[in-house]
Amino acid sequence: MILPRAAVLVMLAALPAAAECVMSVRMDEDPPYLTTLPDGKPGGVNADVTREALRRMGCRADFRTMPFSRALKELEDGGLDILPNVFSTPERQTFALYSRTRSHVPNRLFIRAADRGRWDITRLGDLPRLGVRLGLKGGAMASPDFAAVSSDPAFQAILTPSRSHESSLRMLHAGRVDAVILDEQTAHWELARLGFADSVIGTQFVAAPAPAYFAFSRAKVSEEQRDGFDAAIEAMRKDGTLTQILTGYGLDAGAAIDILE
Repeated sequence: MILPRAAVLVMLAALPAAAECVMSVRMDEDPPYLTTLPDGKPGGVNADVTREALRRMGCRADFRTMPFSRALKELEDGGLDILPNVFSTPERQTFALYSRTRSHVPNRLFIRAADRGRWDITRLGDLPRLGVRLGLKGGAMASPDFAAVSSDPAFQAILTPSRSHESSLRMLHAGRVDAVILDEQTAHWELARLGFADSVIGTQFVAAPAPAYFAFSRAKVSEEQRDGFDAAIEAMRKDGTLTQILTGYGLDAGAAIDILE
């Protein structure tokens, strides 16, 4: 039976509207990757990249401010869809899908310029042995194995948590700690802003040569959605959008983010 056009329209109007695609994304103050812009909106490299990638997927980003430790738990429990800039570990792989998109910016050890050459540091375990007081943002992961290393009482004795990367650098500049581990791009951003670029320098020691990824909750996000996110970023790379975002925050497009083949 062929229904009249008016009847078909009534039936379509009665159908429930398709649910809007919204994905929750962890937000925090971590410039140049995540930051609140002067207009109050989420900004930074990861915010802009995530927002645009989701838009191309037909989705919308819902940014939620929370500390990293809580975000990791929310990702595991399905309360958070996307956690940007996170290391991949065997434990996290049980509840997180990782993007092919990755960041190669190293977590480097920074010290006061006056202490150049004072310590020979080749691994995290050297810090307590040498009595180097370390400042680090509370909840931050300096390396994939940092949780195990920092559980050592000797390491805990030299560790001073701070509220922010800025606080860590201010403590270093003031002599309250001897070293800080920071993402290299974040450090250069903050040092220039604080006026410490000449008094605080990076060392040769890299705590985390491993790349960081976008992590998706296995409880909420499908592999197809993860792959769609990567495909959107690859399209952004090809059409120049990714370069525009990265260079807009002073980052090198080639060194900061790439796509696994």
